[in-house]
Amino acid sequence: MRISYVHDRLNYILRNELKTLMGASFFELIDPSDLLSFRESMKVLFAKGHVRTPLYRLLAANNAVVWVTTEASTVNHTSKGQRAQYVICVHHIAGIKSAIEDATSVPEGIPAGIAVQIKKEVDDTRGL
Repeated sequence: MRISYVHDRLNYILRNELKTLMGASFFELIDPSDLLSFRESMKVLFAKGHVRTPLYRLLAANNAVVWVTTEASTVNHTSKGQRAQYVICVHHIAGIKSAIEDATSVPEGIPAGIAVQIKKEVDDTRGL
């Protein structure tokens, strides 16, 4: 799927410059780990005409990652006897993680769910 229109804000978030995404392949922007689930969503789109994807990652400028979910619909168009099918996508950005944030995150192998006792409850039943 080639990009034929992109809003300036999304273009800036993904490229961080005036370079446009017009004509670029959308699949090249998707994190390789998320390609399989995105392709499954595209199969549903072409079978049913509409799909809402699960969250997936787009690779942005400066090694940033943009978490996105997409609502897509197909539109059939006939002009001068030529048939065409277009995909209209609305992307909802859930979050952006920069390379700096990634460098300060917890390294692999350290469990993130360590139990921490924040407050000890007072036992009210001792004196009864």
